[in-house]
Amino acid sequence: MNRMLLTPLQIFARLRGAKFGKRSVIGPGYDWISVSWKNVRIGNGVTIGRRAWIQTLGNGNGLVLIGDNCSIGRDAVISSANSIDIGSDCLISFRVTIVDHDHDFVLGKSPVGVSVSSSQRVDIGERTFVGANSVILQGVSIGHDSIVGAGSVVTHSFPPNSIIAGNPAKLVRLRE
Repeated sequence: MNRMLLTPLQIFARLRGAKFGKRSVIGPGYDWISVSWKNVRIGNGVTIGRRAWIQTLGNGNGLVLIGDNCSIGRDAVISSANSIDIGSDCLISFRVTIVDHDHDFVLGKSPVGVSVSSSQRVDIGERTFVGANSVILQGVSIGHDSIVGAGSVVTHSFPPNSIIAGNPAKLVRLRE
């Protein structure tokens, strides 16, 4: 019988509500104290880099789906109050932030303890590459086989086969 041993991080994440596929690995350095992994589903053969931060918010209503054979880089942040769906065979580089929500800040009031004010799902299509230090914001859908240039801030959706870059991200061209 071929049994896969779980790392202490995977055991703890499962206890917090996450589900892992076969051959998935989480790098060391994860801060588990205040993070909810309820409704986090990680496919087979996924690698999550050191100090990555994956969480669900909103009374456990958030959902994070990471497809098979994805690589999530070091120091990445994936935070969901609604739904974040990353297709199979994606490469999310280091220090990428993906959020499906926003906060309502009121002038003259402390931002400490501010709750989620709005949320819209985020979809990243299969075989998509997201370059280092990029930010993907709520309501964005990136089509399959796309490339997001390093340092991009993606504020709206793009079709399949897109090459996008910039702040805010713009379509550079479609891949052929």
